[in-house]
Amino acid sequence: MAARRIVVRRGLPGESSGRWHKAQEHSKAMERVWKEGLFDSAALLAVHAAIAACDAFTLRHRHERSSSERHLDAVHVFRRVTSRSGVKEAAGHLEDLLEEKAWIEYSDRSPRPDEAERLCDHARRFVAFVGNNLA
Repeated sequence: MAARRIVVRRGLPGESSGRWHKAQEHSKAMERVWKEGLFDSAALLAVHAAIAACDAFTLRHRHERSSSERHLDAVHVFRRVTSRSGVKEAAGHLEDLLEEKAWIEYSDRSPRPDEAERLCDHARRFVAFVGNNLA
């Protein structure tokens, strides 16, 4: 069986700064709404912070980002960056968040506080990894 082709969009390394700005903004908003007990919004912002951070990272290091309709394809593009240690562990945080995206964003169920906390923790770790590895 042939490997499935992952759709990417080529970009310039400088484009990563805009995506990084979005990741930081989503992360800050996540922390604010978490403190207010808005767990659904916090979980959604965690996912969006991770997606923007992933794009910033892959644009910086590979000059591409996933443009697939399947969000989990971003994990595969992220793992293509072999010049940084810790990518495998960070990819696990991203994958955990993206696996939860559909029900968080599209179902009528809201995350329990412990679920939202777990997702926010994944986002914090992932965004911190990206922030430490953008140079």
